[in-house]
Amino acid sequence: MVDEKLVKLAIDAHNGTLSGEYSLADSQEVLRQAMIEANNGKTTMNWKDIRDGKCNGLFSIIEVLVNRISEENLTGDEMFTRMVEDRNLALGDSNVFHVDKDCLYSVATIADGSQSVRRQRIEAGQDITVNTSVRAIKIYEELSRVLSGRIDFNKFVDNVSKSFTNDELNAAYAAFTGMFNGLDSTYLQTGSYDETKLLDLIDHVEAATGETAAIYGTRKALRKITTATMSDTAKEDVYAMGLTD
Repeated sequence: MVDEKLVKLAIDAHNGTLSGEYSLADSQEVLRQAMIEANNGKTTMNWKDIRDGKCNGLFSIIEVLVNRISEENLTGDEMFTRMVEDRNLALGDSNVFHVDKDCLYSVATIADGSQSVRRQRIEAGQDITVNTSVRAIKIYEELSRVLSGRIDFNKFVDNVSKSFTNDELNAAYAAFTGMFNGLDSTYLQTGSYDETKLLDLIDHVEAATGETAAIYGTRKALRKITTATMSDTAKEDVYAMGLTD
């Protein structure tokens, strides 16, 4: 079990948010000493110890940090957090999402005291199973160089974490754009930009979902949208951080 304080220290060092108690150099040394301790107090690797499972905690430190840093990178992405649900599943469990379907029931005009109203089936929604796959990265570096302090620990885990984050964001983007293939023609518009068509499309989406519509696109496409199209809240978002790209 990896010490949570050690994990927090490593993440803070990676994000540049260390408290006054530690400098970046101090944090690197604390992490290095933890790895040395997990390696039976040695700054060099012994293949017999690895074979006999005497330093398994050493690899656990790296494994936990890569996972945590990847998760931290994802939580900072607004589009990802709004549209993707992150789940931890036990091995063998099915990844099933239940989607409720909102509907309105017909209201009948009846005589006072009458009970002869036609019943209407409750819309149960649908279950969607998302297939999962095992993702992996295999890199090479002499761990003894990390233990001896010749390799920056942040660099050691940073590119691996970024690679996982980038892969997950690409998968989310592919799933997002793939949704358009199954859309009803009511929600599709083609051709050059037309503000009237955009407003009509927003009205259709909001009427069907009961939610506030969001607009996504490239900078080149979104620059054509005037603030007259947006709500006051949307204008504030644009002024604060720009259009979603």
